[in-house]
This record gives sequence, C-alpha cells and structure tokens, in this order.
Amino acid sequence: LKVTHVLLVDIGTDIVTAIAYAVQASEADLMHSVPRPMSERLVGWRVLMYSYGYFGWMQMACCWATFFLVPGIQDLMSVPADEWTAEERLVDVQGMTAYYWALVAGQLAAAVCTTTKSQSLFS
Repeated sequence: LKVTHVLLVDIGTDIVTAIAYAVQASEADLMHSVPRPMSERLVGWRVLMYSYGYFGWMQMACCWATFFLVPGIQDLMSVPADEWTAEERLVDVQGMTAYYWALVAGQLAAAVCTTTKSQSLFS
C-alpha cells in the first residue's frame, strides 16, 4: 500500500477511537479514587511494556497470520517480486489488504479494551 493508504488507515481508526471516547459515559466513581502520586509518571514502563511488549506483538502476529492465510501468498515466496505476473501482484495486494484489515480490527479492539477500567461493555 502507498503511504497515503497507511495514513488513511491510521487517521480513520483514530477518528473512530476519538468518537468512542467522546460518547462514552463517565465512570461513576472516578472522582472518588485517589490520584496518582506526583512522582509517578503518566506513561511508565508498565504501560510501555503492555503497549509494545504485549499488545503490539500480539497485533503484529495476528496481522502477519492474516497475510499468510490469503490463498496464493505461500507461492509468492519462491518467486522474486520483479518476476511476478499480474495475477501474482493481485494476490500480493490481497495479502496486504488482509493485513491492514486485521490491523484496523486490532486497533478498534484495543480502543474498546482500554476505554474504561471498571465498567462493562455490556452494561
């Protein structure tokens, strides 16, 4: 995909996430919880490890698995890219499309998973 396509995916999923946060009902007991200490960083190692060390790797694995599950992708591995036929290029585009749809689904799932700590999605 081109850079503009990747930007559209990122911006499109960011807009959906922002809308989800905007319409989300506030947590009832949020103002009753004790604030974090001033010495504690807003983004610490725990958040970074969850984001990049756990969720990022999980999302990457799902995206690549989706890419390699596209029929015909395995056959492209043995042929140099500059020797692909039009049909093989179409299979490659289908694989990239599947990869980015998995990425969008993962980003939307991450938004849903991290919107609140105490309220259920189904309440």
